Amino acid sequence: MAKSIYTRLTGRKRTLIGYSQLWLAPDHLLLVQSTRFSERYQRFSLADIQAVIVTELPEQMAYQFVVLAAVIGCVAGFLSVSAMFGKIVFAAMAAIALGIMIGNIALGPRCRCHLQTAVSYERLAPVRRVRAARVFLQKIIPVIETVQGTLAPDRAAQIEFPATPVEKPPAVPDAPGYLPEILCAVFLLNAALIAASVRFPRAQLSSVLFTTIFGEIVVLIVSLARSRHDKRRFVYALMIPAIFCIVWDAVQLGTSFFTWMNGIAESAKRGEQTPPSMLAWVAFSQTQALFAASWRVAVAALGLAAAWFER
Repeated sequence: MAKSIYTRLTGRKRTLIGYSQLWLAPDHLLLVQSTRFSERYQRFSLADIQAVIVTELPEQMAYQFVVLAAVIGCVAGFLSVSAMFGKIVFAAMAAIALGIMIGNIALGPRCRCHLQTAVSYERLAPVRRVRAARVFLQKIIPVIETVQGTLAPDRAAQIEFPATPVEKPPAVPDAPGYLPEILCAVFLLNAALIAASVRFPRAQLSSVLFTTIFGEIVVLIVSLARSRHDKRRFVYALMIPAIFCIVWDAVQLGTSFFTWMNGIAESAKRGEQTPPSMLAWVAFSQTQALFAASWRVAVAALGLAAAWFER
């Protein structure tokens, strides 16, 4: 098997739908962007590279406060529920939030890296921390100088710069959408409906929950699919534990519904004239409703705060 000409320059910068990575060949730099279903390759000739620009970004103090609030909220949820499953879910959410905060601090200051050639100005997404940027520059600069040569100081002094430099118009960043905020609003709506279905069983709100929880799932899937167009990350990280909680609630909802249906079938077998009505069906017990409403309120509150701070 032939030996590869590529040397890995960076680790993989992962997203919810794929990753990007930088590789070095003898005469060019390769940027790989994968979406799990397809891969896109961009090659930058070392002879054409004009500049590598690294810009340090400000500290994410608001982000750290949001994550800390998430940890405190999860601890409060852990102490407020009695069901073992609820304690496990809140403990897992607290561990995830605490791990995100510690990992973000350990990785050091953030940065943004761009590579400029005569015809393009490309962001190098895998280089996103100052520490990684230093390592990247230590590797790439000697190779570029080997190809392009080193400019002597006396030659550099003879270069004449135009009086009015021509600047490239700044790129218009993609504005983040409002799908995460809509999802959080749906969570709050469903939390209210779940609490009301237990408090007012004769209102027949249990039948509405089939539609609203299905709406949650649809909005959640669309939000995750559109996350690559949104630079915010913590609000999408909250959706991961929400998926498991929705599945659990859907199982409880389906179980209670089929139990009610079995009651109708048994009533029909016994020849009863008045089978159980919809008023006899309660989607969630009080304990299940407490858990279902609590995690929705917690995720919605943290999600709205994270979406606002990260925006």
